[in-house]
Amino acid sequence: MVDDSDKKEMERTERRRTRATLKRSGAIASIKAVHAMASRVGTEPNLIPEFLLNVDGLDLLWSQFETEDSTVLDCLVNLGIPEEYSADQQGELRVLINATKAVANAHRPIRKDTADERNLSRTSTSFDATSGPMYSRLPEIPLPQFAGDFHMWPTFRDRFTALVDGRPGLSNIDKLYYLMGCLQGTALEAIRGIPASDANYSLAWSTLSTRFYRPRMVATSLIDKLLNAPSSSQESLQDLISVLSTFEESISLLSALKIPDLGSFILFSLAFRTLPLGTRKLFESTILNDSDYPSVDNLLRFIRGRITVFENVGDSRKSAGQSKSLPAAAPLVKNRSNKGHPVALVAAKPSGASTASCLCCSGSHSLSTCPQLRSWSVDDRNRWAHDHKLCFNCLSSSHWLRACSSKSRCRTCSKKHHSLLHGATPSHKDEDGDGEGGTSLCASALPARVNAVPTVLLGTALIHVRDRSGTWQSVRALMDSASQISAMTVSCSTRLGLRLRRWTLPVSGLSGTPVVDVQGVVECQIRPRFAPEPLLAVQTWVLPSITSNMPRSSVSADIKDRFATLALADPQFNVSSPVDMLLGADVFSSILDGRQVKIDASLPTAFSSIFGWVLIGPLPYDAVGHLHTLPVSLTTSIETLMDKFWSSEEPDAAPSSFTTDGWCEQQFSSEHKRLPSGRFVVPLPTRLPVSKMSFPGSRAVALKRFDSLERKLQCNEDLRVAYCNFMSEYLVLGHMSRSKAPGQYVIPHHAVCTKSDVGFKIRVVFDASAVSRDGTSLNSCLYQGPKLQQDIVDILTRFRVHPLAFTTDICQMYRQVLVAPEYRPLQHVLWRASPHDELVEYELNTVTYGLNCAPFLALRVLAAIADEDCVGHDAVRDALLRQTYVDDICVGADSVDDVLTLQRNLTSILSKSGLVLKKWSSNCPAVLDTVPASDRATGPLPFDPSDGCGVKVLGLQWKPVEDSFGCALQLDSSPIFTKRGVLSVIARIFDPLGLFSPATFYAKRIMQRTWLGKFGWDDPLPRDIEQEWSKFVESMSCLSPIRIPRYFHTRSNAPCMLLGFCDASQDGCAALVYLHVLDCDNEASISLVGSKTKLAPIKTLSIPRLELNAALLLARWLHRLKCVLDPQLNITGIHAWTDSSIVLSWLVNRHESFKVFVSNRVHQIHTLLPGCRWSHVPSVNNPADCASRGVLPSELPSLDLYWSGPDFLRRDSSEWPTGGIVLPLRDLPEVKVVSLTVNVCPPVAEWFDGFSSIERLIRVVARIYRFIHRCRSRTPDPRPAYFARPELDAALRSLIRESQRKHLSQLLHELTQGLRLSSKSVARLSPFVDTEGIIRVGGRLRHSLLTYDCKHPILLAKVSHLAILQCRYWHRISCHAGPRVVSAMVSRQFWIMSVRSVIHKVSNECAVCVRFDHQPLQPVMADLPSDRVQPCRPFARVGIDFAGPLQLQETRLRKSRSYKVYIAVFVCFTVKATHLEVVTELSTAAFLAAFDRFVARRGLPSDVFSDCGTNFVGADRQLQSIINSPEGQGALCDAQPLCSWHFNPPSSPHFGGLWEAAVRSAKRLLIRVMGNHKFSYEEFTTVLCRVEAVLNSRPLTPLSSDPADLDYLSPGHFLIGQPLLSVPPRTSSEDKSSLVNRWKLLDQCHQAFWRQWSTEYLTTLQARTKWSTEAPNVRLNDVVVIRDNQSPPLSWRMGRVIALLPGADGALAGEVWRSDESLLRNIPIRNTTKKATKQYTTSKLVGCDEDISEIDKSVPIDNQFIGIDGEV
Repeated sequence: MVDDSDKKEMERTERRRTRATLKRSGAIASIKAVHAMASRVGTEPNLIPEFLLNVDGLDLLWSQFETEDSTVLDCLVNLGIPEEYSADQQGELRVLINATKAVANAHRPIRKDTADERNLSRTSTSFDATSGPMYSRLPEIPLPQFAGDFHMWPTFRDRFTALVDGRPGLSNIDKLYYLMGCLQGTALEAIRGIPASDANYSLAWSTLSTRFYRPRMVATSLIDKLLNAPSSSQESLQDLISVLSTFEESISLLSALKIPDLGSFILFSLAFRTLPLGTRKLFESTILNDSDYPSVDNLLRFIRGRITVFENVGDSRKSAGQSKSLPAAAPLVKNRSNKGHPVALVAAKPSGASTASCLCCSGSHSLSTCPQLRSWSVDDRNRWAHDHKLCFNCLSSSHWLRACSSKSRCRTCSKKHHSLLHGATPSHKDEDGDGEGGTSLCASALPARVNAVPTVLLGTALIHVRDRSGTWQSVRALMDSASQISAMTVSCSTRLGLRLRRWTLPVSGLSGTPVVDVQGVVECQIRPRFAPEPLLAVQTWVLPSITSNMPRSSVSADIKDRFATLALADPQFNVSSPVDMLLGADVFSSILDGRQVKIDASLPTAFSSIFGWVLIGPLPYDAVGHLHTLPVSLTTSIETLMDKFWSSEEPDAAPSSFTTDGWCEQQFSSEHKRLPSGRFVVPLPTRLPVSKMSFPGSRAVALKRFDSLERKLQCNEDLRVAYCNFMSEYLVLGHMSRSKAPGQYVIPHHAVCTKSDVGFKIRVVFDASAVSRDGTSLNSCLYQGPKLQQDIVDILTRFRVHPLAFTTDICQMYRQVLVAPEYRPLQHVLWRASPHDELVEYELNTVTYGLNCAPFLALRVLAAIADEDCVGHDAVRDALLRQTYVDDICVGADSVDDVLTLQRNLTSILSKSGLVLKKWSSNCPAVLDTVPASDRATGPLPFDPSDGCGVKVLGLQWKPVEDSFGCALQLDSSPIFTKRGVLSVIARIFDPLGLFSPATFYAKRIMQRTWLGKFGWDDPLPRDIEQEWSKFVESMSCLSPIRIPRYFHTRSNAPCMLLGFCDASQDGCAALVYLHVLDCDNEASISLVGSKTKLAPIKTLSIPRLELNAALLLARWLHRLKCVLDPQLNITGIHAWTDSSIVLSWLVNRHESFKVFVSNRVHQIHTLLPGCRWSHVPSVNNPADCASRGVLPSELPSLDLYWSGPDFLRRDSSEWPTGGIVLPLRDLPEVKVVSLTVNVCPPVAEWFDGFSSIERLIRVVARIYRFIHRCRSRTPDPRPAYFARPELDAALRSLIRESQRKHLSQLLHELTQGLRLSSKSVARLSPFVDTEGIIRVGGRLRHSLLTYDCKHPILLAKVSHLAILQCRYWHRISCHAGPRVVSAMVSRQFWIMSVRSVIHKVSNECAVCVRFDHQPLQPVMADLPSDRVQPCRPFARVGIDFAGPLQLQETRLRKSRSYKVYIAVFVCFTVKATHLEVVTELSTAAFLAAFDRFVARRGLPSDVFSDCGTNFVGADRQLQSIINSPEGQGALCDAQPLCSWHFNPPSSPHFGGLWEAAVRSAKRLLIRVMGNHKFSYEEFTTVLCRVEAVLNSRPLTPLSSDPADLDYLSPGHFLIGQPLLSVPPRTSSEDKSSLVNRWKLLDQCHQAFWRQWSTEYLTTLQARTKWSTEAPNVRLNDVVVIRDNQSPPLSWRMGRVIALLPGADGALAGEVWRSDESLLRNIPIRNTTKKATKQYTTSKLVGCDEDISEIDKSVPIDNQFIGIDGEV
């Protein structure tokens, strides 16, 4: 052995030497290669940058050489051959390295700052020491390094700029060399193609800046970092520091990026990550500048555009699933249909094959008829089926025995296995267990072989997967393009908490190997670990496992070092680790980007992916055991097809691991263990870690309780002896041991005992609910665990199926389960046998039955035994899981052999875990013969010593000899006639199956009467109830002789029917169920299964409703029994009978036809029993009749109808009563009345709608309350006459409640009832009802410092009159402010829905705001009058207006007097010719003089138009007296009687737009000519004439495009034949034309002017330049405001329209209105503003003395009017 070990050690040393020699040779070769490059640098300058970089790595190569050289020397010494070591290599390499560095130093640029430092140091040494302080030299700042991380680019850029780029005197080539020396990885690759030259430095720098300056990506990564910040489970210093540093760093970096709108960018990042990859790519293509920060508005705008595109072109996803073509390997799959289902890429197992071949001999017969298989022995057949993984029941290869749904059984023993396998030697191995060499569930595997074959490394990566809570978790994934699907392990899916979707069909692996244990399908999202994108959505199938650990064994770290320069997707690829996820071909193309790196032929190839570099390929030769392949395929699941039609609307339940029950299960599974003896060691399901649990004062509580117990024991010697014996047994059996340290919790204990003739029967109770000083107890710190206990009704019902049965008890079951040592400090007790002994603290080592989790732990151990030890023993497994109640096992079998086998296996399996069975009882003597007499339970009954042949089974008395059930009762000799005594007796009758329900119902009815009488617990009963109760108690002894057969006369899978009867009375309802065995004789075919009764509610119900309740009770009872008996019996049908024709009629009609009470119950009955046949039975044949009324116990034994059922049940089912009288729907009660009328609710009216002031309303309500108070109070009211603030507030609150009751009644109902709010807009406000019954807004300002009314304003509806009054009040208080101010004021106390619309309505009704803010009514511009569009001589129709005043001087002297003059403007209506006259004063005489001068020069006009009032700036009151006064207008008319003078309406400048434009043009020219000068009269007259000439020379139409037309048309052409400012034409003296011809020429010119005027000028007046749209006009009885330019807006009068006077075109442009008892007419519509208020409906005007019909409507076409009446 020594020689062998030495030999192995020598071999290991030799391998180390070889490996070190190879590495040393590699280092030497690298050093020599750098030295060789040094010799080429002189002739090849372009190698200098690369050479300098390689020189920097010489020190690393030298260190590697020294390490490996030292290893070689150690190996040579260990091998005993040190002479083979050569020491010359070190010297040679040292020389080469020094020579290489010398060449590098010669080519390195000299740093200018170094020379400056030298000069500075030399200079500083010449200074005197006293000249200044001396500073030591600082260490040199190293240059930064950059490897391509865009996060680090700003830091590198700034540091490099400060150290290198910004240094003066440094050449660009030097900067480039420094830059290349600072770059690594992808950054160096980015500029590798740029030649090193002085001119290319800027190019290299800009390339790097463009490539790596990604501020948006930096900002996105910072936001992702904040969103993915881990949450702290508890508050600690380290966690708070971590949170603070994370957020401060990220926020400061985000602030440094100077994002224009950070909030919008954060929302953009959140929304952007939810989009699919293709959509994100399209959006990025729209971003022009990568440094821009897109906003969420940009993204939403883009999404809307994409939606529009999809809507226009049609969404193609609906047909995408139908257009998929089959892959290339699809012909391998045979399918009957041509639909495009997912198929296998490698080898899918055909699912629709029609031909079957024998697996044993490949013949064309089935396996069960194979002659070769039948010729083998039973053990050989069993072994062959196990090796070929066949189902032992149906011999199918597609599933295991556990998943077999076939109901066929062995013909010999009726067990669940094939008849060909009957009698085989029992095997303890699970048929579906793989063992150590089994294949993976997801991958097929070859047998283990040890050959020299290359190990293949499969590609793995560490990725991030989003879990259920949104957190990213690391998962190890395997990438395989040969797999059609992606997969995930069950453990990974559980850890992520992903929602599982069912999958029914198997997944196929290599060679069609089925993967049958598919747990389901989950949807998940994956992304790289160090980048937020790309984000891929993956659909994965959940499997128990994917493959074994990858790689099979850990790979040498040397191979990992060869890929050290790559950013690997799996940095620990060389360590054998489990695989959590498989990424198949569905996402494979989205992962790899096509790049690859090949280092060596013997090493794997590196492929670039989104997760990093993935290594795939062969490793160096080694011995391997398993070859793994991972291609899988699948077929379409039924659930997947159904998901295309609908999806569930119910929310998914939380994963079991997220619940306390799931956590208890997970903790038990992970922490429980088994000792070599087989006993279980379990943990306690604590809410906190044990180390963090504390119970201060628990020992003091336990000590006080123990002192009390000790005093009690001293007083009772028998109890003390029994207690000491119990604790001694606890200590001797090892269930309790002396503690070595004080416990965290000390459990008090006490005794519960019953005394009998043989002594005390004692049970020690450990009180783990005793609270400590801080109010906590051990039970409060423990989870109770999930409920694993089977219901006692189900156990007893299944107990009656088999003919042979036995019961047994697990002796001390809790104390056979050990508690893990780390949890035992929670189970300490105090004990001593005598007060003279030392008080000792003990530690309980087993599960203590005082803990709330003890039942869960004990039953979970039984479940673990059933799963681990019951392989191949289904009967034992079924007994432990379904037929065990706490520690009692009730089970049976069909034959003696089966029952003995079950007994033997049950005892053997439980004994492996240290569990011993006691108290055996059975109706089969053979069972009792196998157990000692001391272990049998055949002693006397505990409650009736006179009867000694029965046992108590789960509360019922079972007579094994008679095989019947009886009632176990213990009666008191003298009953107590009180309410408490009644309840005590009823509680003793334990009847879980309801076999004695007629008698128990009688007692319950008496108890209900005592309850309705409201008697005290100890009050004596009334005489009638006492007599009835005494009669019941006296007859209770009649229940003891009653015997109910336990056995149903059935066997496994026997055909049976469930028969039910129901009935109801005023007292209650009952439901009975019988079991009818079809293959049994008539006498024994009917068995009573059980019954259920229910008292009628205190609230009286009608008999039909009670009958319906009875039918529902029967439906629930039948449904439960069917679920219980279905696994053991073959339930072929269900029949139910009732004696109510109304209930039958309800059941045959649709439940929607009835009211809610009936509809709900009918629907439940049909849901529970969809295939049940309901029939009618007469009351005399209804066995449930007695149970619904109750009978005395003395009458119960004689009720044959109850015990045996009606006689017709024993006849053939065709003779049973069916159907019944079905009443028509119209004759049935509870029919829902359907009304087809539509009830239009009138508008909600509030009693205070007539109030217009909130102050007056509040005071009126306050006075009403004060009046009510005075009426109710008999004493004088001391309150003062004025109202106090509380009174006004109370009045306002009452108004608010009334308004909310009217308008928010639905919301108030939903809030008070806790219902879901129906209005989403209101739900956003989080409303609630305060203590005063007022709805307030919850909002989000609860933690602010605002007042309560501001944080929780009162909610009002927008249609509420109270809301209008509030807005009207604040509108007036805020001085008629705008909506923003008013809404801010209102919101301090009220939250009015749509408050802006309410404020807008209030402002529209406000007379003040209407005067100031509302625009005047504007009708459509009228047609031009005839005076403007018909030809006439110039100035035949003129309009007159005044302009001025202007300042003139009398003379040119320095101090001459100034005076005012005015300009009279005359405009021709036809050709727009202008005449200007100077007027010295605003008097009638001056105007008439100017008018005479105009007439003298232009002729007398036929029509003159002018304003009635002032129409220009600067006019004063003198102008008004001239134009507007009756005297002035009369004088003007008398002076020129031949002229027709027309006056415009007052304040209507738009009627004289023509002369207003002429005034503006004249003033414009005069101001520009005169400036600030004051002219004399002669000068001003000259200038005025010049201005007149200019105005008359303006073109009427633009110059035409005809080249022959050299002139334009102007007013001057109609005055003198040409523009007044044109150059006069030269006239030749030699012209011989006659005067007649000359006159004709002038006339033709004059006619040409008028033709051009008609064709060109008039057409320019066609369009309406403004007032082109029809506005809402006034109507009769509208209230309007009359605008008056002579007074302020608040003085404008209001009136009511009484008449509408349309113009010639039908448009309304004027009005007649009444105000101040006077009728005003000719008011233009533009001078009125409509007030938004209710219209008047009266047509008769008060005080109107003028008939509207007499109003003169003969007005010009421009003057269209309406009438207005009354001051409002």
